[in-house]
Amino acid sequence: CHAVAFASDDGIRRMKRPLLCLGLAVLAATLPAATPPEPIYVYPQTAFDEAATRRQLEPGTITLRGNAATKANKVGSSFIKHFTTLYPARPGTVVTLYPYTPYFEEWYKLRKSLAKGGKLAVMSPLAYSYRIVTKVTDAKGNFEFTQLQPGRYYVEAVIAFTQEMYQRVHTATETTYNMAGQQLSSNPIYTRYYYDYHDRGFAEAIVDLRAGAGVVEVNLR
Repeated sequence: CHAVAFASDDGIRRMKRPLLCLGLAVLAATLPAATPPEPIYVYPQTAFDEAATRRQLEPGTITLRGNAATKANKVGSSFIKHFTTLYPARPGTVVTLYPYTPYFEEWYKLRKSLAKGGKLAVMSPLAYSYRIVTKVTDAKGNFEFTQLQPGRYYVEAVIAFTQEMYQRVHTATETTYNMAGQQLSSNPIYTRYYYDYHDRGFAEAIVDLRAGAGVVEVNLR
C-alpha cells in the first residue's frame, strides 16, 4: 500500500495506518496467494546496426539541456487529489539517452502497443548497452548531456514523487432535538484525512539535434 501517513485537518484525530491499507490487509489475508503470470518478452525484428549506433555516440559538439517532470497518476474516485500539476525530478534522478535508430524505433513502438497486453517489449543486451546516462542536478529537475553528435535521440527519466491527497470520512452524526425530545434534524459529520501517496511516472521526449546546433533545450513530460 502506498499511503504512509495521514491526519485530520482539525489536529485532533491521528492514525498510524490508513483505512485503505487495513482493508487491503484484511482482504489479502482471506485470499489464497496467487502466482503472477510470467511476462511474454517481445524483441524488435529490425536488425541492430551496432556500427552506426556506435558512430552516433562518438563525442560531438552539441549540448542537450533539459527539465524533467511528471504528472500525478489517478488513484481512485474515493480520494481527492491535492497537489501541484507537475512533480519535478529530484536531484540524482537518472536520465537516459538512446540513439533513435530503426531498431530502437521498433522497440519504442512495441512498448507503446504492448503496454496493456500482458507482453513486454525488450531490447537485446547489446542494443541496450548503447546509451548515455546522466543525473538531475537540482530540485527543479534540470539535467544536461554534453558532446553529442547530430541525430535523433530518445530521452527518458523515471521520476519518483509523493503526492498529497485527502479523503472525507463520515466519522460522526450530529442530531438535534426540541424541548419535547423529538428529533428535529440529523446531519453527518465528516473528517478530512490527508495522505502522502508515493508513486512514480515516466517523463520522455524525442529530440532532433542538427549539426551546429550548439545548445538544445528539451522538456521531458
